[in-house]
Amino acid sequence: MPEQVEGLVDAPVLGERLPERGRVAVPTSLVAFLADQLRQAQRQGATSRDIDPDKEATTVVAALTGLASGVLGNNFTVEEAAAIIDYTLDRLFQRAKAPPVRHRLNPRGDHDANTGCT
Repeated sequence: MPEQVEGLVDAPVLGERLPERGRVAVPTSLVAFLADQLRQAQRQGATSRDIDPDKEATTVVAALTGLASGVLGNNFTVEEAAAIIDYTLDRLFQRAKAPPVRHRLNPRGDHDANTGCT
């Protein structure tokens, strides 16, 4: 039987896995929702096509649960945890880099009002 840490139920010291009843399942519905949002963002060009939506969603949810524990343990403030999640989501959902806009000139050499360039 693995050595137990006093005060923690079924929490063995390093190297041993927690028994089934001691594990916390990743919120699969949240992972699925976020992965679907990332796929939609890929189709719309709002995130890179190079990311793996399922792995990124799992990473974000794992970060959420870790940060929540950090807030409860006074390692982070709520504001710090929210800023970290905002940063992570902002990186994922940034619009794919678009090429610079080329200003088209009409035959007179003026900016063309139909292109939206001024």
